[in-house]
Order: sequence, then structure tokens, then C-alpha cells
Amino acid sequence: MEQILKKFWSNYSPHNLHPEDLEYLGEKFSKYCLDYGADEMKDRYGDDLSSDTTNKNFYNDGKKKHKIFSTLYPVPFFGNILTAKVYILSGNPGFHTLNFIEDYENKTMINLLKRNIKLDFLDLPFNLDKSVASTGGYNYWEPIYKKIVEELAVNSNRNFEEIKEYVYRNVAVIESVVYHSQKKPDSKLFKLPSSELNKNFVHDYILERVNINQAMIFIWRGASHWELDADEENILVRNPNAAIGTINSEEIGVISNFLALKHQLKP
Repeated sequence: MEQILKKFWSNYSPHNLHPEDLEYLGEKFSKYCLDYGADEMKDRYGDDLSSDTTNKNFYNDGKKKHKIFSTLYPVPFFGNILTAKVYILSGNPGFHTLNFIEDYENKTMINLLKRNIKLDFLDLPFNLDKSVASTGGYNYWEPIYKKIVEELAVNSNRNFEEIKEYVYRNVAVIESVVYHSQKKPDSKLFKLPSSELNKNFVHDYILERVNINQAMIFIWRGASHWELDADEENILVRNPNAAIGTINSEEIGVISNFLALKHQLKP
């Protein structure tokens, strides 16, 4: 599966949909996608793309918030998806107009995005590197990872930095839809070739590790897309009655307990 992923993403060109995704959508591209560049975003919504006001202007522009951007780098996954012990299955990368600055002007971020889709992983999720601490991805995911670190550090009575390194190496995220949108994309986009590839990776690679107790899966979003058996051991599915929002304390606890078991962390 590693080579299949690498081969698929080797055909990607920046600021476009993957060619197989583009072919899949065909004439329906404009129904589901936006191909605005940074200049057009400024013309339409405001010169300061980092501004919440500009972002709100976009949000209020009809149903465009549900469309995916073909002009931003995809984020199919992050963290080392080949060796992680915990896999969080999510929906898709969110969107703020700031993403256009990150993907077109921030050379450090651009390099990390390129490395990520080549499966050239760091010792931590690329979007949690301190060199990109001003980005939307860092500000969204860092508090989530921090909660896991804090829970595990307290329960194991270990040093925060030691546990942080361990969690960053062993928690990865895989998206149902790999492209940015401000709100949940149309259901048709969950059938994109890139989405199907991620699902196949979960079934053909990760499940094998789950079944021998090497890894666990937390299905945070897109449960119907992943088509996994919630009753299987080491698979946690968000309770449909749980409040919509970030990962809650109960879910953090399950993830922390699994990581503690795998690392034989005891108080």
C-alpha cells in the first residue's frame, strides 16, 4: 500500500485536483469545486486574506463554503501513517482564506505540504512543526494533540516533553476527502479516487495492524464513508449522540489508554 500511495500522489501537480479526481468529476467540476487563485479571492472577498472579515465574506457567499478548492494543496493525511499506533479518521481539511497565503507564499509550509504527499514524514505531524505555528492547521490540531499528551503524561506520571514526542510520532490523521472546504463537502466527493484510496489504505493496511493489536482507529468523522465494523476491538466510533465539535475527554481517554498500553507506560 505504501508504494500505491506514493505512485498515486507522484502524479499530483500543485494547485490542481489530482488528475484522477479531475477525470472523475468531469463536466461536474464547477458544481463541486472552486478554482479561484489568491488574486481572485482578494478581488472577491478582501485584500487581507489573513483577516477573519475576509474569511467571513467568503462564508456568506452562498453555498460556496461546501465546495472544495482545487487550487490549494490536498492534505490526505498527516503524521506517520505507516507506523502510527493511533489513527484518527476525519472529514476533510477545513478552510480559511489564510490558506491561500500558506499555500502560495509560505515557503516552509509549501515544502512541508509537498513532503507530506510524498510520504516523506517528519518525526511529528508536519502541520505541528513550530516553523508553521502561525498556520490554521497548527492552530486547529495542536490543542487536540496537546490534550492527548496531557492526559497520557498525567496518567503515566511521565515528563510532558517525553510524552509529547511519543504522541507526535504515534498519532496520525487520515481524511475522508483530501481537499479543503469551509463546510462538509457534497457526498459525491467522498467517492473521489483519492478518497477511495484513503479508505482502501485503512482497510488493506491499517486494519491488519488493528487486528493484531498494533494500532487502534478512532472514527471521528465520516463513519459511513469508512465502512468499518464499530464492534471490532480497537475501533472507536464517535457516539452519534455526542455533541458536534472537537474530540471530547472520553475519546481522549480511550486514545491515551491505548498509547499507554502500547508503550507500557505505568505510573
